[in-house]
Amino acid sequence: MPVECPLCGYGKAESLESNEYKDRDGQAYNCKRCGKFFIAGSFVCFISQMDVHPIIWAWVREKTEFGENVPEFFGETIDEMMKILKVPNVTQKTYKLMKAYERRSKYPGQKVSLDPKHDFTLAWLNNVEEFKYFFKSLVERGLLADPGVVNANVQETLITHKGWEYLAEHESQPPDTNIVFVAMDFKEEMETAWSEGIKPAIEEAGYEPIRVDKKPHTDWIESEIIRRIKESKFVVADITGQNEGVYFEAGYAMGLGRTVIITVRKDDSKNVHFDASHIRQIRWKDTAELNKGLYETICAVIGEGSKKK
Repeated sequence: MPVECPLCGYGKAESLESNEYKDRDGQAYNCKRCGKFFIAGSFVCFISQMDVHPIIWAWVREKTEFGENVPEFFGETIDEMMKILKVPNVTQKTYKLMKAYERRSKYPGQKVSLDPKHDFTLAWLNNVEEFKYFFKSLVERGLLADPGVVNANVQETLITHKGWEYLAEHESQPPDTNIVFVAMDFKEEMETAWSEGIKPAIEEAGYEPIRVDKKPHTDWIESEIIRRIKESKFVVADITGQNEGVYFEAGYAMGLGRTVIITVRKDDSKNVHFDASHIRQIRWKDTAELNKGLYETICAVIGEGSKKK
């Protein structure tokens, strides 16, 4: 039965009862406006009394939309997030709204709909009125088709040819996100390279590493990989083992204009494919060397992410 969301106050939230949360002190929710989140037991009584900024709703909804880790709220979490989250500008909000329609379009020409009452968070907007303003602007610019008679509750439309061109033009620009796609061999011998080298280095630099075998998804693996790369700020590709899939993912990311940081274990560096041999590589002997080299490169080339502590 729907309950009032303790984050946004919208009466379309459900209490999640799953094995993941049953032994934990707190409550998990799935809100149509905010998405999925968990509140620690000691904080449950206080969060509903707080004036939570819509940017928090949007941040949680985006994580849910992209299948990322479910955010967990404790005593200081919201204050900490407000210090590091950046409110998107008009251009970024426009792109986010177009991407929301794109994700729901299985093919060009398909009509899709968003409900302003709960979907304004998809574009990091503040409320329904702002959603309608941006929707009208996209129609006037010819990026979305004019829906004619507009349903007060649902904005159904389709992306125009000009809209698809707009999305293609902006796809080469790294998104305003902390997500980092990691391409690497999934063999057991590489697990320590991930757990002790790559993952902690990316997190220490203020970003969230994503590896497709570590995330649940229902799409074919190829489409999931492509989607994840498109949504990433940059890509880390460890080519140890000379896995053809890793080379493909790195090449695809480069084609999109993403920065690709390549790493390779020193004893395998002599086997690097000719096409990649001229690209700068972080050559590592052990996980400590991998961690240090990757962290320093990210900070120097990309800069620190907003999750940097």
